[in-house]
Amino acid sequence: MRKRAGWIAIYIIIVLLLAVIIYGIPSISGFIKGNYTAKPGEIKKNIDLNGYLIRKETIYTAKDTYSIERVAKEGALVSSGDEIVKLSESGRAVAGTQYGDLLRDAGESVQTTDDGKAVDAGFVMYKADGLENIFSPSGLPKMSEKYLSDHAKIKTTKFPKSLARKNTPIFKISENGPWGIIFFVSNKDKDDFYVGQDFDIEFKETKNIIRGKVVAKEEKKEKTRVVVQSQDHFKELLEMREAKIKIPVSRGRGLIIRNSSIVKKNGKTGVIVKNKVGKNVFKPISIIADDGIKSAVYDDIYVDERGQFVETLTIYDRILRRPNKKEIKEASELPNNID
Repeated sequence: MRKRAGWIAIYIIIVLLLAVIIYGIPSISGFIKGNYTAKPGEIKKNIDLNGYLIRKETIYTAKDTYSIERVAKEGALVSSGDEIVKLSESGRAVAGTQYGDLLRDAGESVQTTDDGKAVDAGFVMYKADGLENIFSPSGLPKMSEKYLSDHAKIKTTKFPKSLARKNTPIFKISENGPWGIIFFVSNKDKDDFYVGQDFDIEFKETKNIIRGKVVAKEEKKEKTRVVVQSQDHFKELLEMREAKIKIPVSRGRGLIIRNSSIVKKNGKTGVIVKNKVGKNVFKPISIIADDGIKSAVYDDIYVDERGQFVETLTIYDRILRRPNKKEIKEASELPNNID
């Protein structure tokens, strides 16, 4: 009886093994060879960069010795001609000033006032860092990455609240209007940017997102300088000279394939797929977006640069993950276009 039970167990094991061989080997073989099917999805590619903020700022200094009463709150948006501080002549003696270095560094971004009013519309600040002239639009020609990085160290000095001697800074206006942000990308990524391009910029530390437009692009030896202009503002922006930013450079929906599958054959870009009888077929593709690891591509049919319809991948195709030279060479090609 035990022998019979043993033979029955062996028989069951053999049947199970045969089932695995018959039904499981194709999928196992496909896994080993790296076949997969593309699924619909979305590709997003972001790059993280250091951005340097450029804006027009003016430090207003007292034309004489005054008692001060602040009228506008720090961060407030004021119009041209608005009174920022109320000035009253003071006969009190005022000790020496600690603002000499600050004003010297700010250079052309300093002007005097005898009425406490803003010449230009903008945001009010009662402190400065002496970098107002360096990080102004007029300084763009000499703004290399090293230059900006070397000068981006902020040491803020607060202005007096109640009494100021002659030539003491009493308020600053950050002009309300287009401001700039400069960043540098490796030359391999330079084609991700073009003049006139619009995109969102995320400030990673504050999580604020602003809309910007590329207004200049200049390729250097190793990196390309990109200048973006924006009209958007947020509170923390006024005190930033340098910021860690995130920029989306590629986004699109389509069939998602691995970049390791993408090959060239007879000057065309495509992938190798297995047809119904197990033969390799080269199918051309058109890439919508690429994140460096995967790509979103058109499915079924796309229109090429000559305006012709081209048959491409379908959702049912089994794609070779990493086709070798022999597989690429021996793969048959589909007709070039569809009538």
